[in-house]
Amino acid sequence: MAKRIRFDKIIIIFIFLILLVTHLILIFHKSSPDPIDLILGRYSVLLAGLIIILFLIEVTFLYAFFKKYNFLKNIIFIVFPVILFCLILAEIFLRQFIAMGYIQSSRGNILDIYDKSTDERPFVLKKNYDTNVFDIEYKTQIHLNDIGIRDDRNIDQILSNDYRIMFMGDSFTFGWGVNYGERFCDLFNKYFLDKNAAAFSVGFADGNSPVDYEVFLRTQFDFFKPKVVVLGLCLLNDLVKNAVERILIKNENGEIISSSLKNLKVYNGLIVTSDFKQYNVENNSLFKTRVFLWNKFAVYRLFYRANNIMKNYLKSEFGKHDALDLPLYFLGDKFQPEFTETLESLYRIKRFLDERDCELIVFMIPTNFQISDYYIDGFDHEYDRELMQKSYEILEPQKSISQWLDAKNIKNIDPTLIFRKNDNKFNRLYYVLDGHWTCEGHKEVYNILAQYLIKNKMIPNDKRK
Repeated sequence: MAKRIRFDKIIIIFIFLILLVTHLILIFHKSSPDPIDLILGRYSVLLAGLIIILFLIEVTFLYAFFKKYNFLKNIIFIVFPVILFCLILAEIFLRQFIAMGYIQSSRGNILDIYDKSTDERPFVLKKNYDTNVFDIEYKTQIHLNDIGIRDDRNIDQILSNDYRIMFMGDSFTFGWGVNYGERFCDLFNKYFLDKNAAAFSVGFADGNSPVDYEVFLRTQFDFFKPKVVVLGLCLLNDLVKNAVERILIKNENGEIISSSLKNLKVYNGLIVTSDFKQYNVENNSLFKTRVFLWNKFAVYRLFYRANNIMKNYLKSEFGKHDALDLPLYFLGDKFQPEFTETLESLYRIKRFLDERDCELIVFMIPTNFQISDYYIDGFDHEYDRELMQKSYEILEPQKSISQWLDAKNIKNIDPTLIFRKNDNKFNRLYYVLDGHWTCEGHKEVYNILAQYLIKNKMIPNDKRK
């Protein structure tokens, strides 16, 4: 009589095959289209092999006990404990690999920081918001004040000063990875205590660019009334990506008067796709559980990434903007209209501020791979590394952008060469994995900007304490 195949064996084999296929995809697919995920480095095969071996051990244990227990007892006393043990061990090893730099980890937790705008801006930040942000490289606190900017002062305290320097930008200006008081913009206030002056940041945690800054200034300038605007221009996604992801409305003069999200929306503090299923997050235990798992467990983020990769294969349009995160020099003419729109926005901002007797300074923000080979080594695919190395060698796109800004009489600062000189193993200006500025990086930016503002007489009193 033929030996009957046990149903529990089939289940284990099926789970194993799914896991194997998932990890093969993770090993051979270089990146995920999702902006918040886990990016595996060149040692991902070790992690994949580890988890697979653990589950092979599980199969061995099960096989040894199949004749001793019935199916239900196998599930209760063997399958669940062994799976739990495997996941715990995988989590421990995964976190250790991240700490050792073998695996690049994205931001550790989800921020429900966004809110719907009541004016022409695509979104705003929540008011009176507090949270903690953790990652393998840092732990920080975030506090948004009574108007939704990252500042420990309320808006009346800021506006009580006659001379105001406003810093605009994305996550670098927001100060991702450092605490309030450690950002380059905060360091100015140490010297402004008795000068009737204030420096403050309206930077966003993510997702803004010059097309949004133009709308921000048109709607908010009369409220803040700054004397100087320092605009941080990230040389990666600021140049094209956000121009692609916006619906822009212009007036008869070609000025952007409204910017809204394209195929995206703000929902319960998150920026989600337009077809995101709407349900009450506060009362939805499944959603809250998923957020909890994402925030706490690297293994969950691993499988979340695998899920996104599968979506990308099944729906080819899902990741069509992946190339936007490449250095602009390598994009060719594909996104030239969006790039032109970004630069023209800077010129319109310049004219807008000139009419209001306000100075504009564009501070270019190089990516870490343009600063040191040490950061380039973090890329696990030779194709990426070659592009990064090329961008490092030719100093693009900052050289071309600086020439364009000079031609338009827009003051600009390119700190790349100074960063290269001062970045070393004892003084890292960027986080290796996260890619944002460290506290030392913010100090460097402050020193560069302070010297420039003093030289150009843009600080009310250049005598420092």
